[in-house]
Amino acid sequence: MLIDGTRAQFIDPDIVDAIDDFLLSAKARNITVELRRSATSLNIHFKQEAAA
Repeated sequence: MLIDGTRAQFIDPDIVDAIDDFLLSAKARNITVELRRSATSLNIHFKQEAAA
């Protein structure tokens, strides 16, 4: 499953919680999840940190 938040400007805190819960349970359910982030994302939850 791919969760692409690179263009999201706002994500309700309840949705962030649901995504976090899903990420925690996905492995036990044999679900591979990719969380796509971007350095240019306007949303802090999907903002990719600069490489050091």
